Amino acid sequence: MAIPTTAVLKKVAAMAKEKKVRRPVLNEVPLSSTMKPMTVNITMSPGQWDGFLKAAYDSGDNLIEVENEFPVRAYRKLPDA
Repeated sequence: MAIPTTAVLKKVAAMAKEKKVRRPVLNEVPLSSTMKPMTVNITMSPGQWDGFLKAAYDSGDNLIEVENEFPVRAYRKLPDA
C-alpha cells in the first residue's frame, strides 16, 4: 500500500474544512490501464466522493469503482498540458 505524500495529506485536510464536496465529471480510462506496476489504485463505491478521493484524483492516481466486489470502472485525471 502506498503511503500518501505530504501534499496529498494537506489537500485532504483542506477539503475536510469544506462542508460538501461535489463529484466532478471524471475522466474514465480502461480498467486494464490501471493494472500496471508502480501505479496507485484507490477503490471507491459508485457515486462516492470525498476530499481524499479528490486529492488522489488531482494527484493523478487511479480511482477504481467497485460494485459487488468487482471493478467496473476506472478514472484518472488527464495530465495538465
